[in-house]
Amino acid sequence: MRLQWTPHAREDLYRLADSLNDGNPGAGDMLLHGAMTATRQLLAHPRIGPAIGGTRIRKWPIAQSPCLFLYMVRDDEILLLRVVHNRSDWQSLA
Repeated sequence: MRLQWTPHAREDLYRLADSLNDGNPGAGDMLLHGAMTATRQLLAHPRIGPAIGGTRIRKWPIAQSPCLFLYMVRDDEILLLRVVHNRSDWQSLA
């Protein structure tokens, strides 16, 4: 199994890390660390996250942060679509 980040997901991760650091120094670093942990979990168990509303898109929380991965499993690939704050209107992205 291989993990692929979309450009949107990469941009989301760094934008959210910067935003979290503005309100709480170190929170963005926690997001980055949690993202590494979450990707290892997804690689070990690709379908661990629940599907969203009957779609192929799944969600998975990023530990020690208020954020989620939105991702899709395709053949031998996990495609990280977006990184979203769990309080945002992320359903419109799915």
